[in-house]
Amino acid sequence: QDWVHAIAAALQKARGDALLATQKLLQDDTTEETTITIDSREGFVVYGSSMEGMLTRVQTSYWLFAHDEPKYFVLHHQTLSCFATKQEAQGNQQEDSFDIAGVSDYVVPNSNVQTGFKVHCRPPQGMGVEDFIVQLIAPSVEDKESWIRALKDAYDDGLRNAYFNDLLVHQDELLPATPVATSPTNEPIFYEGFVKIRRSHFTATWREYYCVVDGSWFSIFSNHEAYLSTPDKPFEKHEVVAITDWHGSLSMAVHHVFRMETLDDGYLEISVGTDGEKIKWMKILQRAATATPLANVVSRNASLSNYPGASMEGYLIKKGTSFRAVKKRYCVLLGTEWLYFNTQENALANQQPLGVFKVSTVAPYKQTSSITDSTVADHAFVIETSAQKTIICEAHNCAEKQLWIDAINSQLEKESKLLAGLQSIKEKNDAKVASVRAAVDTLSSVKAKATSAISTTQDLLAKFQEDISSDEDDDESKTLYIEYADTDGCCFAPEDSPMRRTSKNKQHFSSAIEENQRANMPFWQFFCRCFFRPPVHTFKQDDPLLTEDEKRFYKCEFYANGTIDKSL
Repeated sequence: QDWVHAIAAALQKARGDALLATQKLLQDDTTEETTITIDSREGFVVYGSSMEGMLTRVQTSYWLFAHDEPKYFVLHHQTLSCFATKQEAQGNQQEDSFDIAGVSDYVVPNSNVQTGFKVHCRPPQGMGVEDFIVQLIAPSVEDKESWIRALKDAYDDGLRNAYFNDLLVHQDELLPATPVATSPTNEPIFYEGFVKIRRSHFTATWREYYCVVDGSWFSIFSNHEAYLSTPDKPFEKHEVVAITDWHGSLSMAVHHVFRMETLDDGYLEISVGTDGEKIKWMKILQRAATATPLANVVSRNASLSNYPGASMEGYLIKKGTSFRAVKKRYCVLLGTEWLYFNTQENALANQQPLGVFKVSTVAPYKQTSSITDSTVADHAFVIETSAQKTIICEAHNCAEKQLWIDAINSQLEKESKLLAGLQSIKEKNDAKVASVRAAVDTLSSVKAKATSAISTTQDLLAKFQEDISSDEDDDESKTLYIEYADTDGCCFAPEDSPMRRTSKNKQHFSSAIEENQRANMPFWQFFCRCFFRPPVHTFKQDDPLLTEDEKRFYKCEFYANGTIDKSL
């Protein structure tokens, strides 16, 4: 419908533009500067013609070849007219006319220059087959090409005009309907008219009948009078299942064909007069197919109850890819599980199924050359199981096949969504477990580092305590510093001098010679010594008790042998 609407709009726009251009020329709207291009119609005498000129008509048969005298031919729209002379064409005194149906090349016998062409025409009623073709010879090759081009354009224009006129006739049917208050589904399904019908096999013949669509039923009458006299007694009556387009007709006498599948009699091919009627019939029959109850479409006993929990059930012809026997089974779809029984009664009696398998995929059946059975491809579908097994199932009609495919795909989609949800939850839980494990690993690493640091600290504390205890043991036997003590007790040093400090153990470095010298020292010298006491030795650099830092602080012998007290 979208394509038809777009083409109709384009044709209307083109015609509107042409009419507007013509009106502008008639009203002299163009200025003086505007140049009007003159086409190749110079010398034409018939208004509106697309091609004119002298042509010679050839008469042929299996024993004769002859040609007439050259005549003046005029191509106007899709009609080719013949005149004796150009003056008669100007006076519209035609001898013959033809409706163009096509154009092709024509080889003139015994001629070096081929300027002939054939015009395929639609003859008047009652003329023979030879009258379909008119053989003509042009004066030159250039004239031949001009005539062929003009004839092809005229034929294409005629087809477009015919199609456009058909669109205009059925415009209300083809264009989208405007929304109304009532729903289209509430409208009654009814249509009638003459159509041509044949059975869906090669040798069937086309016959015209008067047909009526009422609800989901398609009734066939021999003629219109039979329908008016006995509308309740049709020649045939079928319940519509599906409608599809059809392009496989080999007959040239029928066009606009579509295919209808019935519930009990297979396929019927239907031909109507125009594309508009075809679309109208197909729309009505599509609604009739949707109005068919599902209980009538599915092959099962509707009087019996349904299998508990089944999303789809019914009889199918089960086939395998090997040359095994083809059997009719009652199949049940539980989720994505496929069960098949011998009969519907066995399934409802809770008997063990003949087979159970899990469905992985489903697809329509495609006929291949490797399978040479009687499978109807339009009614069959293929199931792939989880065990890599292929099963071909054939339904009673294509509507039932589509119901099975839709039901299986629906269950597969539900299972896929459920598995996707479970997988998403599992991935989230795995991510949480991984994060917890990472946190535990990090905590364990920190704990190990802390334990190592504590152990190192404890070792350092233990070593420090050992050093302190060893220092305390040394302090009990030695003084913190060493000072000289006067052997004679005649020391007049100040009380805050190192010589006056108490000590548990004082070292005496005075020799016997020094003691004799002090004993023989006069009183005044001893008295003056209290105020000035020069050291005996200026430096003692070889004292083993002093470090290098201590030696630089001592400049006299009085402090040379003492240990430095850090608190001073």
